[in-house]
Amino acid sequence: MSAVPVVAPAQSITLPALTGSWSRTLLVRADGSRDTGTQVTWLQAGSAYVDLRQPDRPAPTGPLACLDRSGLLRLLEQEAFAGTLSLTGEVAEWHRSIDLTLSAPLGDLGRLHLEGERLVEDGVHEVYLEQWERVARGAYIGLQLSNGETPAVLARVGSVFGWARGRSVRLPAGTDLVELVSRVPFEEAVALLDVEICLGTVDERGWIVERSTLPHGVGRDLRPELLPDGTVRTSDLTPAGETLSRVWHIGTSEGDASLLDNRGLQ
Repeated sequence: MSAVPVVAPAQSITLPALTGSWSRTLLVRADGSRDTGTQVTWLQAGSAYVDLRQPDRPAPTGPLACLDRSGLLRLLEQEAFAGTLSLTGEVAEWHRSIDLTLSAPLGDLGRLHLEGERLVEDGVHEVYLEQWERVARGAYIGLQLSNGETPAVLARVGSVFGWARGRSVRLPAGTDLVELVSRVPFEEAVALLDVEICLGTVDERGWIVERSTLPHGVGRDLRPELLPDGTVRTSDLTPAGETLSRVWHIGTSEGDASLLDNRGLQ
């Protein structure tokens, strides 16, 4: 007799069950085409999340202000967004307080099916299927932050972190960002692209950025620090590549506050 395959039981879809770092292994689109080459990582920390999707080809290099317009447009080949996740049964909605390319005008909803460390997502407003594998789990912290009208998200699970800082300029509803970046004066185009969504690792060096929507952001230490007045300070970069500090007010905080440590060591 042949052995009967063992199938892991489906798990309830809850925020604790989803918390971790996930790598997408497959996308099947409505037309049947498949994508296994795009590098996609989704980090979930309580309700806070950061999602970064980058094409499988070299990105432009150098600070935003030093790129030409074609380089700026190539940055829009990425997809990246962050915010909060809410659940209604098995349906998840990723609310995007920060979105590089404005790629979900109908909202971002998916029906989830979880078996062990594998997750299948079916689109609600669009027809697609995504398969995910969990690559990290552990204690977490998730923060929703703001600096004036600029939102930010900081998420950490174990030694993996995600950071997202929104653009400081307002975009009208229905904006075609590619068209806008193509035609506005160059300085305005740079401001439209001055939004960072990145992922990295916390180790003895600090919080080191390994992937970023901003080419000049890779390799730096984010250096988050909880200040005595309850605000959070981070290290950032100007479009010209100069280092500056930003101070953020905490909107919501979830998880283990001890993980918000400048060196990140336990």
